Amino acid sequence: MYIRPPRQSDIDAFLAYRNDPASMAKVGAAPLSVDGGLELLTKQMSKGEADPGWRMFMIVRKEDDRVIGETGAFLRLADEREADIGWWLHPDCRGKGYATEAAKLIVAWCLEYIRVDLVTSTCLADNLASRKVMQRIGMEQEEAGPNANGVDEYRAIIRANRAAEKR
Repeated sequence: MYIRPPRQSDIDAFLAYRNDPASMAKVGAAPLSVDGGLELLTKQMSKGEADPGWRMFMIVRKEDDRVIGETGAFLRLADEREADIGWWLHPDCRGKGYATEAAKLIVAWCLEYIRVDLVTSTCLADNLASRKVMQRIGMEQEEAGPNANGVDEYRAIIRANRAAEKR
């Protein structure tokens, strides 16, 4: 598995996992149209690697070069450099370690390339699969409980260890 920037040719695979009815119901989102999906992919394609805001990468399975999902980071690069990471997989690719692999890659990109000080990830509190991914990649629980909208969430963090670089 590897990650790469999106392409317009990813549209069918993108809509296949993004518009999964069970996932859409869980997050309370409306399905994306082809035009809406192409607009999102095109916007992502035009971003520089370190531009603030959402930066998306496609998760691609090596053995068949199939786009199976996405990972990315919402970059906040002001005084405190932070990234909030996430992932979204096609239903038939869940539970196979792809999210953990992708999360490790996006954390490394955030810490080593973008050089953020803090990486966070947030999911619905009952999303045990994403919570396990966060734990597997070494994130520590920061908080759990209702957000501003009263929805129970789980949040975990990894802080950059720059002490060794200062020597």
